[in-house]
Amino acid sequence: MNGKIRREARRSGPPPSRSWMLAGWTLWHEDGEEAHIDFTPRLAFGDLQVLLEATLDGAGIALLPEIHVREALATRRLVHILPAWRAPDSIVHMVFTSRRGMAPATRAFVECAAKELRPKFSADEDRVRL
Repeated sequence: MNGKIRREARRSGPPPSRSWMLAGWTLWHEDGEEAHIDFTPRLAFGDLQVLLEATLDGAGIALLPEIHVREALATRRLVHILPAWRAPDSIVHMVFTSRRGMAPATRAFVECAAKELRPKFSADEDRVRL
């Protein structure tokens, strides 16, 4: 791991408390089996890009959304070590007050975001709702 990320990890946020020192992943196997893995992380970040960079620098393994790792997997900078396992699906929300009286710029943004995000988050178009 390069020194830059190591220094950022030490400076990010307040001193560590015991609550973040234990973590866990719930993973689902393609045959339906569910597993929970408890561990003590070497690093903990709220920023997925920083976690990806630390992983690329050799800090260890990470559980990251596919959208963040596609390029690194395609170029073999990362390896999918448990291809038969996946994390539970996540939900992305776009919150706005109402469609009635929506400003044209807001409507354009909502429509563009829905169009662009739909193929990135799922091959199953029915799971993306507006």
